[in-house]
Amino acid sequence: MQEFKSKIGNSLGTFFLLTICYLPLFYFILFLTTNFRLTQITFLGWTIVVMTYFAIGYLYAGLTNNDIRVFDDRLEIVNKLPLFKKHVVFNFDKINSIIFKHEWTETFWNNIKSKLIKNVVTEFFVIAFFPYDYKWIKIKTDKDYQFYCLGLEMDYYDNEGPHFEELFNALAEKKIKVSWTDISDIYYQQMTKNIESKKQQT
Repeated sequence: MQEFKSKIGNSLGTFFLLTICYLPLFYFILFLTTNFRLTQITFLGWTIVVMTYFAIGYLYAGLTNNDIRVFDDRLEIVNKLPLFKKHVVFNFDKINSIIFKHEWTETFWNNIKSKLIKNVVTEFFVIAFFPYDYKWIKIKTDKDYQFYCLGLEMDYYDNEGPHFEELFNALAEKKIKVSWTDISDIYYQQMTKNIESKKQQT
């Protein structure tokens, strides 16, 4: 059995960094439009704000982090986080294909022609809600199942494995039809070519 664990700490860290960066901007807009001041918030108000913030962070982690286990005959999706516990089993003979999200931004600007608007959408909107490690797998059987695994890292810098790419290769070795959402980038092209050449050799 190979286990590909989502690192919830990484995902939560990204969530807090992203949201904290936008809080001053949100407050500035609120101040300009309503003359609202932080000193107006009572202790109870701060308690509610902080608790709500951490509850949203926990919800975010629970929905976007799934561990993936690869066995000889099946694939399992596991979430151990309380309130979000999940254990879904897919036998390989029931899987038609699995699609991997290749890059977090790639679907957000396909229909936008203006480069300026694309940059604004990417830098100020998309990043606010979708972190750099945004990723999922879509398992196609008789129905489509999509599972987010934001804490599972790509193979770059000093990221510890196992990596998202290793999951791709592990499933390909099990004779599962795997693909990326886009292979225009040479990195994803090469991985796709590698698994195709291995198929021809067997």
